Amino acid sequence: MEKEELEVLIEIRDFFRRHKQEIAKELGESDNALREALKDVKDTSYYSITELKRQIVEQSEAFKDIINEERDAFIDVSKTMKTQFDKQVKAYPSIAERLDDMAEMPHKLDVLVNKMEQYNWQLVENVNNMIRRIDQRRDAAQERQNRIPTWLRVMLAICIPLVTICSIVTMIATVAIFK
Repeated sequence: MEKEELEVLIEIRDFFRRHKQEIAKELGESDNALREALKDVKDTSYYSITELKRQIVEQSEAFKDIINEERDAFIDVSKTMKTQFDKQVKAYPSIAERLDDMAEMPHKLDVLVNKMEQYNWQLVENVNNMIRRIDQRRDAAQERQNRIPTWLRVMLAICIPLVTICSIVTMIATVAIFK
C-alpha cells in the first residue's frame, strides 16, 4: 500500500516538474492581466470621481445662482409690499388704531379666560354645595323614615307586655293542667 502511495506521489511530482514552466507562465500572464485590470479600474475610478466632482461643483454653482435670484426677487417683493402697506397705513390712520386694538386682543382674551375659569370654579363650588345639601336632606329623610312613629310606640308598649303576660299565663295553665 505504501509503495502505491509513493508511486502516486512520484507521478504527481513529475507532472508538476514537467509543467512547472507552463504554470509559471500562466501565473505570470494572470498577474499581468490582473495588474492591467486594476490599473484600468484605478484610471476609470479617477476619471469618474473627477467628472462627478466637476458636475457637483457645476450644480452647486447653479443652485447658488438660483438661490441668489430667489433672494433678490423676495427682497424686491417684500420692499414693494412694505411700500404699499406704508402708503395704505398712512392713508387710513384708523387702520393703525384697529391694529393697536387687535394687538391688545391676546391680553383681553387672557382676561376673559381667567374670568371664565373663576366662574367655572364658582359653578363647581355651587354644584358641590347643592350636592351636599341634597345628601343632607336625603339623610334627614332617611332618619325620619327609620324612626318609629309615636302611636306605634304606644301600641308596642301596650301589646308587648300584654302578649308577655298572656304567654306566661298560658304556660302556667299548661303546666298546671299537665301536672
